[in-house]
Amino acid sequence: MRLNIQTDYALRFLTYAALVAPQPVSVTDAAARFRVSSHHLMKVAKSLTREGFLVSTRGRSGGFRLSRSPGEIVVGDVVRKIEREIGLVECMRIKESACPIVPACRLPMLLNEATMAFLAVLDSRTLADLTAKNAALLPLLERAS
Repeated sequence: MRLNIQTDYALRFLTYAALVAPQPVSVTDAAARFRVSSHHLMKVAKSLTREGFLVSTRGRSGGFRLSRSPGEIVVGDVVRKIEREIGLVECMRIKESACPIVPACRLPMLLNEATMAFLAVLDSRTLADLTAKNAALLPLLERAS
């Protein structure tokens, strides 16, 4: 299974926001630390705000902050909200697949089961699980900028 780049950036941004909380995170700063496009990261930050994971504040001391504690942000929820579709193959992603064997094929059912197992693991972890007692994370990001 492969998650899209937006989900990767979303989880990175949320991780950084959790590490520096309650300070706000600027997209420019986070983009420099992760060595990614600030334009692309801004789109991701806006999506995270729209989905309720972040709150944004405008102005000189503005930026993005977590909307709730890291222990309340479930990784599986982030993945579901940022990923548009989690179907692994065409017949799982489109209502009317072009594949002629869909009516009798068992592969979509198997892959759906695998996807549900994958999401169940992500549902069992929060942002706090990724950041708490992980002293190595912040120094790596500080060196990266």
